[in-house]
Amino acid sequence: MMIRHPIGCAMLEGVADLALMLLALVAGGVGLWWVVTVEPHWCSRDGLRFTARVHPVDLTRSTHGGRWREVRVRVAPDGIALRGRGIIGSRVAGEFSVIGCETPDRRDRVVYLVAARVDGLTPAESSRRLALRIPGSSRARTVLDALVATSS
Repeated sequence: MMIRHPIGCAMLEGVADLALMLLALVAGGVGLWWVVTVEPHWCSRDGLRFTARVHPVDLTRSTHGGRWREVRVRVAPDGIALRGRGIIGSRVAGEFSVIGCETPDRRDRVVYLVAARVDGLTPAESSRRLALRIPGSSRARTVLDALVATSS
């Protein structure tokens, strides 16, 4: 013997399936938005070691230098040392001087201009420059601001 459900129950099952599907789509959209907008960042308590994103800056050409790369940064009294990850990261590794700072953008990120330290050249004369980006709320911001103040 087959038990028959009222017509309204079948309709409620369809609405529940639709609501569950919409909830899954919204959760997926929020997750995708979070992955795209949130930038991973780590900073030590004293602000002398942290992770950041770097991008090559070429003042002679108008070509795009590629995507932002993650690097590890160690601050020394006279500048910073960058260490990249992988084969691509070895291109950005080295000793740099912090020569400038840009105010936070709409996403509260601060961009610093760093120049490679080359023997016999001042940081302003160095042709190898990178844009170094950190969140505006990072503890490393005060340390890098102090380096900018001492370099100018």
